Amino acid sequence: FRDPTHVTIHLGATKADRDATKAKRVPRRFAVTQHFQCTGRALLQMIRRRYNLRPGTDWIPSNRPLFQSRSRGQLKARTLVNFHQKALRAHGMTKTTAALYTGHSYRIGAATHLFKIHNATPDTLKLLGGWDSDAYKSYLRARQSDFDHMIADLSTRQ
Repeated sequence: FRDPTHVTIHLGATKADRDATKAKRVPRRFAVTQHFQCTGRALLQMIRRRYNLRPGTDWIPSNRPLFQSRSRGQLKARTLVNFHQKALRAHGMTKTTAALYTGHSYRIGAATHLFKIHNATPDTLKLLGGWDSDAYKSYLRARQSDFDHMIADLSTRQ
């Protein structure tokens, strides 16, 4: 844990991967940079706070869930969605509108962000989203001009 350049997490079973076969094949690896929106950096800071680790401290990972409930059990998706909806309502969103934000909102946001901002290829989206099919397409919120931009970018890479 001394000055890590990456944080790797292994996902357990999910609705789309009930026996966690895919998760075992493809752990999620996040680079650690100094950018304030860096996912790897945020995970590293969270782990350091949870286990009271100082930079440069050796750390032996546990098999406990990364995201835990107050009772130290695995954090359930429904709990996270309820928290998110409550926060949206606290900031002025109506209950009806906040209810539109579900667990799929995170997948939609992540896929769209990777596609539009980072020009992620279809193979990258499928790998990171855990999709074997072209189901990722239904999660993208993009216009035709976004696709035109990606195609132009891909042609310059070859």
